[in-house]
Amino acid sequence: MRDGKLARQLRAVRDPNPPLDLADRLEKTIPGSFRQRERMAGRMFTMAKIGATAAAVMAFVWGALAFLSGPTGPGVSVAAMLDQVARASGSAPAVHIVMRVLSRQGEDFSFVDLGGEPQTFEAWIEMPGAGDGMSSVEVTHGRARVTKGDRVRACDGRETIAWFPSWGEAIRSEGCAVEVETFWPAAWVRQLMAAATVAGAEVHGPVEERGTARLILREPGVGVSGRAKAFLQEFNRETELTWTLGNNRLTGLRRWVLEGGRHLVAETVTIEYLDAADDAMFRLDLPADVRWVTLREAPEALAELGPRDVARRFFEAAIAGDRDTLGVLGASPHFVESVLGMGFKAVVSIGEPFRTGLYPGVYVPYEVRARQGDAARTVKYNLALRDDNPQHRWVFDGGI
Repeated sequence: MRDGKLARQLRAVRDPNPPLDLADRLEKTIPGSFRQRERMAGRMFTMAKIGATAAAVMAFVWGALAFLSGPTGPGVSVAAMLDQVARASGSAPAVHIVMRVLSRQGEDFSFVDLGGEPQTFEAWIEMPGAGDGMSSVEVTHGRARVTKGDRVRACDGRETIAWFPSWGEAIRSEGCAVEVETFWPAAWVRQLMAAATVAGAEVHGPVEERGTARLILREPGVGVSGRAKAFLQEFNRETELTWTLGNNRLTGLRRWVLEGGRHLVAETVTIEYLDAADDAMFRLDLPADVRWVTLREAPEALAELGPRDVARRFFEAAIAGDRDTLGVLGASPHFVESVLGMGFKAVVSIGEPFRTGLYPGVYVPYEVRARQGDAARTVKYNLALRDDNPQHRWVFDGGI
């Protein structure tokens, strides 16, 4: 899709609440897979708590950018100017963000589908105490509600609920990690400041015109191997930030992927800075028949398996129609039925697990035979498994 066409689509969008439609798979089937640091992972949601390390990083960032000067007057560095933008953008207690992103249903918020259709992401983020003089990286609490087509995720400050209306399932987890990286404007600025210090990064601007300023950062992606690039951080990319010179608040963000051309993959539609957010926004009124999904206790024979053996047992259970084992290995009831409907008949091979990119788990290559009706086929892909759950065992996270 060409940049101009997508840009026109993005700018034409005004409805922040598209109808919920059926996704191809359940993204997060267990509480442990909610990015408890992205997360509630490294990747909603990148619901991330940014810890003490970030403070040290910012000290380094300041020094690295101190020599970059822009059209802000003698002695004013780009770092100082961006710090003002971050503080001003973070001074509002709450924000309402609407974005259009090239992504895919059933995937994480950082997933990029260059051939996909623009989807609406919408978020309400409240950060009490994130006022002047306090950077977003210092905020450790807040409330959030984020929607994307087939899912809603809401944190009321005590717990987080992920709801998948299309198949009537929900997941509850204690605590709350606000979607800082993806939807908090001050965090976008801080990220740009940190990324500007990475080898290979290029800062262009700022350029000031008619009361606004614009700055562009080009940065290299995180290397991946064993699979195709799929998440924003893995691509070479370009980010544009714009802000108002009068109050220094961010007014826009656009992201391009620089792979085989220049593809506009994300753009803000609106950014609203709010004095407060409605309490009801962070509570979900779920239907009485919603099915609550939790990570089930596993027998010792399954709990002690390594990722390669878990992958093998997963497909063996799918072939045997063993719903119980599939559930114990992390598939939700909805996804159990989806797997059983894929017609898996025989395991050809299970490869060696590998780690790549920013994914916190592992990928296990597999090849299985399947049949649907009279049609036989061979399926080759990578099963995603992770062990950052309360039971610290390997469970299914996608890849079918």
